Amino acid sequence: MVVSGHADATQAAWRILAAGGSVADAAIAGAAARTVTHPQACTLGGDAFILVHHAGSGRTEGLNASGPSPARVSAQTFEKGIPQRGALTATVPGVVGGWAALHLRHGRLPWERLFQDAIRLAREGCSASRGLARASDVFADLIRGSEPARGLFHPSDRPLRLGELLLQPALARTLEAIARDGAAAVYEGPIGRSLARASEAQGGLLRVDDFSGYAPEWVAPIEVGYRGHCVRAMPPNSYGLYLLLQLMVLEEAKLQGNPLDDPERIAALVDAAKAAFAVACRAVADPRFSPEPCAPLLGDAGRRRLRVAAGSITPNLGGTAVISVVDAEGNAVTLVQSIFLVFGSGVVDPD
Repeated sequence: MVVSGHADATQAAWRILAAGGSVADAAIAGAAARTVTHPQACTLGGDAFILVHHAGSGRTEGLNASGPSPARVSAQTFEKGIPQRGALTATVPGVVGGWAALHLRHGRLPWERLFQDAIRLAREGCSASRGLARASDVFADLIRGSEPARGLFHPSDRPLRLGELLLQPALARTLEAIARDGAAAVYEGPIGRSLARASEAQGGLLRVDDFSGYAPEWVAPIEVGYRGHCVRAMPPNSYGLYLLLQLMVLEEAKLQGNPLDDPERIAALVDAAKAAFAVACRAVADPRFSPEPCAPLLGDAGRRRLRVAAGSITPNLGGTAVISVVDAEGNAVTLVQSIFLVFGSGVVDPD
């Protein structure tokens, strides 16, 4: 089974499975297609968090493909706070490095084979999804402020409409370079140089040397028990900890049989989210900078804190996309790609 947010991405992954590819191969193909079909939610300039489950051993491994801040960033850079948009908000894009590391360890088909559908969709066009059409309308002011963005997402000088053809020839050329030269095209070649130029031109701090040497990290997932299941998620700096804490709250809630739109059920979910964000706000950060450890939060001490937690939640505005693949043996990959906010930093590299 393949689950994604767009039929074209799902079919791209499905064709790889049918051709004898591994779940990792299929997830990469679908994820590459999603950068074409969902540019408001995930792009080649974003990050990835990947879980790989091995049915035979029951083992799950994680791959953190989020990129660090530029080397030129300091605490003083953001002494007045971090802006929501603009080139200063951009970090080193980790997604292509994540695909490459996943393929190196678990791939079966040739790397270049995985990008055929994504390249075709970018060059020949894909249908604008409901989410993309709505985003191009809701964030029209952001798009109109950038000539390259306007050319992509307001091609007829108006927001995209559901089902309208989205053409991205520059993205097709970029994907061709990645298919031909691998992740080196981004981290050692012309793509990284181009992104660094675009960042610098718009006041950002990304430079060529930030790209060279980037490598994602294989990590151990974190887990909790939930109603007889073992649920595993990526550790911080991903938001996976928030998910597990919410499940710990909801395990005691009596939600079975409640319709999905039942007010009591929705209230329980919101309360669980508030509690999770309040309890874990100092744990979800780069683990190299000694945030609060997450292991105690997933035990009895965390349960006690969740029961008394209060506070508010800052909503994520939706710049994230997921593809999940499972084969007949039960091997599985869940690949989360994110630019955090809808349309990310709002910066487009025209090349």
